[in-house]
Formats: sequence, structure tokens, C-alpha cells
Amino acid sequence: MPLIPKPRTPDKESIPLRIERALNAELREYAQFVECSKDYVIDAALRRLFKHDKEFLAWREQRRTPHRSESVTVADSDPVLGVTVGDAAAQASDAAPSASESASERTARRTTLKERA
Repeated sequence: MPLIPKPRTPDKESIPLRIERALNAELREYAQFVECSKDYVIDAALRRLFKHDKEFLAWREQRRTPHRSESVTVADSDPVLGVTVGDAAAQASDAAPSASESASERTARRTTLKERA
């Protein structure tokens, strides 16, 4: 067994990436400045971004936390609320965000849902 262990290399994946020319030039310069590869700069920048973006962290935690299903008995229709079970299901599906939905689209959807209420 060697006295100095072999360096551990993290599992890497290649991805196609297209960025603006000016941004690529800055990336290249920054990599030269810190004397490392462009890959390392991108890895480090993304790690920092993902670690410090509080809104992203909250969003990710919300997606990862299993929702508790509350046991609620709903009648076929509620004359007080004026909602039928089918209407409630449709409203619930309207409220669910899609994976490709942007923040502005989510805000617009919430506004629309508030107006319906």
C-alpha cells in the first residue's frame, strides 16, 4: 500500500455548453488569474451560486420535502363554497407549478389563481 494515496477524482460529466463570446473570454482570463482550468472555475462558481442563493435553497428544499397528505373528507359538492370535487381538482392542478415554469410565470399564475378566488 502506498504511503501517499492516489488523489480522488470526483465523478465528472461532460455537458454541451454555449455561452457568449465575451463571457468565455472572461472565463478564460479568470482561469488564468487563479491558475486553474475553466472547468474548475465553472464548478466553483456553480457550487457557490447553489450554496448562497437563498431563494433557490428554499425552492429546492420545498421540492425535496415530501408533502404531508392531510386526510380531508370532501363532499361531492359544497353549496357554501360553490365548488364541486371536479372543480377543486382542476384548481389544484392549476396551482401546481411545472418544471419549466419561470419565476414570472409562477407569479402570473398565482395572481390568476387569487383572482379566481
